[in-house]
Amino acid sequence: MKYFSILIWLFSWVGVFYMLYTFEYFFDFFHYFDEGYMAKKGFSFADMFMRRDIDFWNAKKDKVNDYVWVTALYLHVIGCFFAITIGPFQFIKAFREKYLKLHRNLGKIYLGSIFFLGVPTGGYMAFFANGGLAAQIGFMILTFLWLGSTYLAYKYIREMDIEAHQHWMIRSYAITFAAATLRFWTMLLSAYPEIFINLGVLDVRDAITASCAWLAWIPNIIVAEIIIRGSVGSRR
Repeated sequence: MKYFSILIWLFSWVGVFYMLYTFEYFFDFFHYFDEGYMAKKGFSFADMFMRRDIDFWNAKKDKVNDYVWVTALYLHVIGCFFAITIGPFQFIKAFREKYLKLHRNLGKIYLGSIFFLGVPTGGYMAFFANGGLAAQIGFMILTFLWLGSTYLAYKYIREMDIEAHQHWMIRSYAITFAAATLRFWTMLLSAYPEIFINLGVLDVRDAITASCAWLAWIPNIIVAEIIIRGSVGSRR
């Protein structure tokens, strides 16, 4: 289990850096107080939470003035950021044993960021996802799996079933990690649009979005199950 924990930890921090990039991408927080930078980019402090000069916003032109959707987006990003950042610490056995109280408090923040931020906003935005029905269904299933796996992790720790709790936390974090793998698959498929062009796809952007809505989490769950089975086998 030690080596699986190290693997989870390493990949988790890759996810943390992805989320830091996301924050910079959407919020531009490295340049909040740099008026010269703002002027060069062509937007003011009043617009800094609504950047329209990046591809994501250009793809969501129908939503940039929908403040309910925009608010949901930012709350979703914040929830994912906390969940994906806290996760690596929770998988370190030495950290759990030495700082048990902190481990529990971080766990509460992890749960709250998913239950109150990530899941409700993710479910809402799934209805408006680009990529058509296939993407919407993919993101909606992702949301339900995220909620279910996290709830079961919470349920089992309340029942003091540590092993079941750990297994469901691995599954929960694998789904949380979709916040990072979604960006990975989007960049990868965007770099090879000929895959879809050769298949005769007319709207490549929507096809990429629909594909990523499933690729973001299915491989993660497979890896999670391999890790869980490996940890169980190592105890025998």
